[in-house]
Amino acid sequence: MKSIPQHRSMVFVLVIAASIALLAACTMITPTPAPGDSAAAGQGMMGQGQGQGMHRGGGMMGQGQGQGMMHQGGMMGQGGMMARHHAEIPAEYADLVNPIAADEASLGRGAESYTLYCATCHGESGMGDGPAGAALDPAPAPIAHTSQMLGDDYLFWRISE
Repeated sequence: MKSIPQHRSMVFVLVIAASIALLAACTMITPTPAPGDSAAAGQGMMGQGQGQGMHRGGGMMGQGQGQGMMHQGGMMGQGGMMARHHAEIPAEYADLVNPIAADEASLGRGAESYTLYCATCHGESGMGDGPAGAALDPAPAPIAHTSQMLGDDYLFWRISE
């Protein structure tokens, strides 16, 4: 079993904590954002001044190494979501395991990260029904289902790039 490189450990912690929070959120029903909310008004991940990120490339959070999730080989580009699930995990990510225990503190950090970086498109419950995702074609994936089937190494790879 490999461990995560020192410089990537914080990103890995956030990715896994967000994944755990997503799984926990799948069991809860949450209200739809009010019309005045910033996410509903388009100020979330793809809102004004957000830079790159998932829609415009550059990786999940706008500064990553990948090409983004919506264009040119990303999650929604050429081959789509299902092709990504069957892709071989690159060697540098294979067999990575989250070193952070799933406790109240890590779940809380994960929930905060998911709300900040993911919910605006994927929705509060992870069903792909977030307000910023409504205008996307194809629509954001219902990650509440797929994230439960994927390992730490896959999740870290896909969200990192």
